[in-house]
Amino acid sequence: MVTQSLSFRHAQKKRESSLEVSYLMENDTLIQMIRIHYLSQSEILYKIYVKNKKRGLQDSISGIAKAHLDYDPEIDEDLDGTAYPAIEFDDKRRDYIYIRIEAIKRNKIQINANDSLFSKYPLYCPFSSQSILFKSKLKKK
Repeated sequence: MVTQSLSFRHAQKKRESSLEVSYLMENDTLIQMIRIHYLSQSEILYKIYVKNKKRGLQDSISGIAKAHLDYDPEIDEDLDGTAYPAIEFDDKRRDYIYIRIEAIKRNKIQINANDSLFSKYPLYCPFSSQSILFKSKLKKK
């Protein structure tokens, strides 16, 4: 009985952790990371972190965003100019935060946000992606 309970809890925890994904972009100045927890196929809980390495500044924002899966997917471009379909999630509680996740493999994300409205340091810690954020292999601490 105890063994069954432990294996059930392990399977449940594994399923829940697979619903959380991190994406990362890093260059010589910025680190941008977004953590996404899928509440359903059309709803995510997100937290965006931004750190400016040169100025020692950081900022974050979080919320819930929803996608309209009955709409056609958006088309985004990869770093080499290759187009790919993306599902757009938007946070209706905030004016202008859109998170576009690659539709098929979910390996890439682009973020569009009103940095001047949401960021403490809009010029130095923008929430809008400065490049494509790729799925990260980082483990939760």
